Amino acid sequence: MQTLPQRLFQLAREMPDGTASWSKHRGLWRSTSWRDGARYVASAAAQLAHGGVAPGDRVLLLGDADAELHWAALAILAVDAIVVAVDPAAGSGRRQRAMREGGVRFAVVRDHEQAGKLADALAGRAVLDAVWCWHIGQPGNVRGLHLRPLRFATEPAQADAPLPMRIAAQQADQAAFFFTDTPVPRVSTHAELWQSAASVQEQLRPTTGQRLFSCLPMAYEAAGVATALGLAVPLCACFAESPDQLEAN
Repeated sequence: MQTLPQRLFQLAREMPDGTASWSKHRGLWRSTSWRDGARYVASAAAQLAHGGVAPGDRVLLLGDADAELHWAALAILAVDAIVVAVDPAAGSGRRQRAMREGGVRFAVVRDHEQAGKLADALAGRAVLDAVWCWHIGQPGNVRGLHLRPLRFATEPAQADAPLPMRIAAQQADQAAFFFTDTPVPRVSTHAELWQSAASVQEQLRPTTGQRLFSCLPMAYEAAGVATALGLAVPLCACFAESPDQLEAN
């Protein structure tokens, strides 16, 4: 049984030009191939590893359900770290709980707004080793929180070289997500996500290339299962900003 990043890179080899995601950007819909998706993940994972994220580390992920959140989660998994996702609409108390119970050392956020929410949750109670943001072009600061840009590049970098070996050595029983928006916060392994995805696949019987509307924040276990389902079939993850946009596409 594979891990989620192993499956992603398999798809990039076997169907590189297949559509991995479909999302709206500045008013225009754009598609991302499995080849480019794998490169996004490889480039982001290299930045995380260079910034100190090590196997077993827990990384807070905070952002709306968009394509970049999807690739950021897979990049965290690609360096053998664990995704601790939080609903961006959650209050400061829930964010504090996620960081405390998740044992978070690093964070990846969508934009300055989410960085501000993170700074409020920290409120001097904890120090993170590094924080990345995928919607900024240059390093910056938000309420004393230093932000590094997280870039999703399609050109492989020299720093990416060790990544395939690291991914090849991954095991499906490794922890993948620490879900906080559950009655009892719990860790889910890659194998558990595949098993849940297989159950959903049996009920829905989706076919290769169909579009899967992704609207749940990663904090919810169903979002992790949907990510696994999209890789397993595989499906095209569709990130629309409203139901009207989804219906039109």
